[in-house]
Amino acid sequence: RKTVCGFAIMIALVILGGMPECSFLTYALVFSYLAFRVVFEPELRREWIKESASVAAATLTGFCLAAFLLLPMLELVQHSYNVHQPELYAGLPPGVWHDKFDVSIFTYIFPLVFGHLFSPTITYLYNGNGVRNYWGAIPFFLMFVAGLSLRKTHSLNEHRLSHSSYFFLACTILLILKRYGFPPVNEIGNLPVFRSVTLLNYDEALLSICVAVLCGIGLQRITSRTASWQILVTSLFATFSAAALCVVFSQGILLTAIARNSLSPVLPLIALGFPACALFCLALWFIMVRQSDGNKVAAYVPILIVLLLTSEMSLNYIP
Repeated sequence: RKTVCGFAIMIALVILGGMPECSFLTYALVFSYLAFRVVFEPELRREWIKESASVAAATLTGFCLAAFLLLPMLELVQHSYNVHQPELYAGLPPGVWHDKFDVSIFTYIFPLVFGHLFSPTITYLYNGNGVRNYWGAIPFFLMFVAGLSLRKTHSLNEHRLSHSSYFFLACTILLILKRYGFPPVNEIGNLPVFRSVTLLNYDEALLSICVAVLCGIGLQRITSRTASWQILVTSLFATFSAAALCVVFSQGILLTAIARNSLSPVLPLIALGFPACALFCLALWFIMVRQSDGNKVAAYVPILIVLLLTSEMSLNYIP
């Protein structure tokens, strides 16, 4: 009963505290995750009727608690003139809007590589596809560790962790494909309710949630030493490769922008240089851990990762 009451209160608070688009997308992620857990976990699947009834009761209670705000809004939507009506955009609903696939995908890992958020480089050189969201290189490394550490096991906790990794990896890929309008993923924007939501902007928050969970799982794999040396090396190599690919595919844009004085060369150097140094430090530390006999050096690995992660996020955010 405590869980049902707590869930109901959270359902109500999301409605009362957030805007409708954010609330709807939050519910879409949460209920998808609940359904995934019930389907793939045997102990939940055996009691799926009871679990589903509890979730339904909590959800209904939450909506009732927020009914004084929901009911007037439903009436308003039917009579209002608003910017979410597909008729305003020649029948093209906001849900199917998307970016053109280009080098902007590298801004997820290196957000300052093309300059700050409103720099001329982003505005003019590639159709305005700028920084909608970013994770950084260290989270990208941790995501790889989480994705490569999936394996079959008889341990219940490991089983749950692997299934959670599958779910959030799938959601991450799905959301990136949706941003760039890959069919048939983009057709999600034609579904009822989804067609009225500007997914291009608001699903980025869900992407952050998925990446954050995967980072937590990746860090757990490292601290519990269930991530092998080969997985760590592969993940480091993949992250370094992302930086190399960014340079290869973006050099034309960067050189043009620098030549026009619309981009200071300092920002791309910081954007690529700091993650490279951080990953190099991490690689050296892993080598020290592998060569040391005791656990003293290994105990500081999660602290080092958190410090590098915090430094990278702060450095990206301040400019």
